[in-house]
Amino acid sequence: MPRKLFVHPFVTGAIAAYVNASPINTQGQKREGLRENIVETKKFVAKDGGGLSFYVSGPCIRRMLRETLYEYYDWERSPVTVVAKEGQKQIAPEAVEFPLEDEDDETKVMAAITAHTEGNPFIYADDDLFGYFIPQKKEGARLRRAPFRLNSARSLPQAGVVFREQRTMSGHLMDGGRGKRKSGEIFHPILYEVEVPTGPVSFIFALSLKNAGVFTCGKGGEVTEEMYKAAKAAGLIEKETAWGVNGKQVWLTKEERLQRIRDILEALSELNGGANQTRHLNDFRPRAIVAAVIDGGQALLQDSFIPSGDPFKPVNIRLEFLVNRLKQYIKPFPCMGGSAHQNGVSMAGIFYRHPGNGKCVFIADCDFIHNKDEVRKAVESDPILKEIVSFEEDVREVLERCCEIATHLIEQNIPW
Repeated sequence: MPRKLFVHPFVTGAIAAYVNASPINTQGQKREGLRENIVETKKFVAKDGGGLSFYVSGPCIRRMLRETLYEYYDWERSPVTVVAKEGQKQIAPEAVEFPLEDEDDETKVMAAITAHTEGNPFIYADDDLFGYFIPQKKEGARLRRAPFRLNSARSLPQAGVVFREQRTMSGHLMDGGRGKRKSGEIFHPILYEVEVPTGPVSFIFALSLKNAGVFTCGKGGEVTEEMYKAAKAAGLIEKETAWGVNGKQVWLTKEERLQRIRDILEALSELNGGANQTRHLNDFRPRAIVAAVIDGGQALLQDSFIPSGDPFKPVNIRLEFLVNRLKQYIKPFPCMGGSAHQNGVSMAGIFYRHPGNGKCVFIADCDFIHNKDEVRKAVESDPILKEIVSFEEDVREVLERCCEIATHLIEQNIPW
């Protein structure tokens, strides 16, 4: 069977940012002998020759993005319900009495506490694009897989540095090790230590245009019948089709779907937040990006960045990799059937073209990229790449071009 086109468009890209001596994502305390209160950053030793790498976790970046949307785009937070279990019995979290006997008791109780949002994507855009899991015994669990996806931001190979910073703290340590304070014992002040990472990082993202603002209702569906009826009465639904057993699939209005897509892509260009901002203020906004709208959820641009060795322009675009990857997917596959044009939408390979300039791949022409002139020269000298690659002023402009393609697709009912 030939590969179908115009099936599942994704906005996807690779983003480079910079962590500047800021532990914006830590993994708690580590105790070393007599020393305690050492706060570790999230890190690992790579076996691919990259040495020690630190990372900012995907959930941390998602939280930054959520907070940006709440604060600057007036997204309403989906209410959170917290449930704690005592054995098989559900109890209110506030009924748990603290402090407990020992740390093990506290660990058991905290592990039994779960939380979830309301799970109403008709009303709450964060439930729509970030997904949810609502455990329900009688009706069955409601699961929505997130249309917006990203991974952890890993420091680029051999470019990340982690050092320890010592600070005075109010805690004390007893001679001879940890223990409870007893009358007459001598205590000495110790230092508070925190691991501080520095270096360029890179992560990828993908936004499903097919699933944003589209929900299933019925047994095993994402929304309840009551939510569906309320949304229909409020005029929030544009279309519905049959789904599953006596169920239905429903679409929000195009205006609402497009607004949510625009908001999250624009907010992605101005991420802010992270831990320890009082003592370690850091600008984690994306500094460089390579992005496109493709048919399929592959992370084609995942390995676009490598370290440059220049402290002021710390990343390079992997030119040979990018050229080969684009040429591999830009030409039509032999198995592809049908036309590369549908409803006024054009494609080059699996890439969707911009409705205005016909470009497919967008690169931020910014000073954060050390070899940007070399990349531009290579593109302009190649007749294939020159036709499909566009250089934009900054990260926001790149995401705006992708948003314009997304708008064109949805307005032309692709997918529908």
